[in-house]
Amino acid sequence: AAEAVDGSPPPPEPQAQAPAAPQPPIVPPPDSDSEPASDDDDVDERGDRALSIALVWLLRGSIVLTAIVVPLVIAAGTIVGLKYRKRMRRLRADDPTERIRGAWASATDALVDAGLRIDASATDSEIAFQATTMVPLASPALRRLAVLSSSATFGAPPHLDLLAQDAIACLGSVDQAIVTARTRWQRVRWRLSLRSLRPATRSPLSD
Repeated sequence: AAEAVDGSPPPPEPQAQAPAAPQPPIVPPPDSDSEPASDDDDVDERGDRALSIALVWLLRGSIVLTAIVVPLVIAAGTIVGLKYRKRMRRLRADDPTERIRGAWASATDALVDAGLRIDASATDSEIAFQATTMVPLASPALRRLAVLSSSATFGAPPHLDLLAQDAIACLGSVDQAIVTARTRWQRVRWRLSLRSLRPATRSPLSD
């Protein structure tokens, strides 16, 4: 036993350790920005795209509509402006006789725009009688205005200034009767009619 203890083999020599194998690089965790888009993000993106397309079409439609509406508005304004200037020139004449004749001429223009055809040889009374069949409500004002016009043209009635005011009031009654007898669309067509401006269809009293 003592020999066994004394004769124990010497400890082995330390072996040279092999170098440690290189460790693979540590991959950092992916950033939150590079994460795949969720379903909510896809829905938002599609919604934004649809909104952009809708805005583009809305803009195009507005441009087309403007290109159509603006010329129509300009044309309508021109027609109404020409008629207004002609009427105001007649009704603001310095001579009361001209104002009376101007009120009658404006009344015939309104009747022509409403569809009345007036012969070049028709007298004032004939025009009034013909117009009453088309606008019955204007019959008293038309007859009175025709008498005033004939008196101012072929006679010398007194108080011409008062008669001119009466003629202008009769003209307003004729306009009101024409408006009352028509629907809204018919009133628009009457306002924008070119019959009183065309040489072939205008009133023979128009200047």
